[in-house]
Amino acid sequence: MSLVVDLRNGGRVVFPLADNPQLTFEGDNLHVKSKYDDYYFGRNELLRLSYVATTTANKLQPTHRNVSSDNPNQNAIYIYRNDNDFNAHLNPDVQRIQFSSVGTDGKWYDNALVQEVWTPDSVFRIPVAAVDSVTFQAPAPVVKQGLFVITEEHLP
Repeated sequence: MSLVVDLRNGGRVVFPLADNPQLTFEGDNLHVKSKYDDYYFGRNELLRLSYVATTTANKLQPTHRNVSSDNPNQNAIYIYRNDNDFNAHLNPDVQRIQFSSVGTDGKWYDNALVQEVWTPDSVFRIPVAAVDSVTFQAPAPVVKQGLFVITEEHLP
């Protein structure tokens, strides 16, 4: 598997998970550092971050799509998961995002199985297989039909 950074100008940068890419948010920049590479991307340059599987033909096949926002003023990272869980982090609180070969069971594995989100007081360990998407855009509100809307008239 690899982490792929697609850019708005059509460029693409690929980081194999075996090289342990670490993502750090520094102001309005995304810093990706791996065993062999060191890149800085401006927020306005990013189109999407993706986890992809490499086939035997060495072509990238998307398995998880992670979309960044068109709005550079978004201030949070939302991690949608396929295991009925959800993670949200304020950008200033995220020190780095990296992949780990230590599974959620505490055992070491040959491959990166966990995405770690480091904050000043916690480390959030999310199985890579559970990550559905990552976005910088707040989720749309969901309102039930027939909901009673409270207006200024209802306030004391």
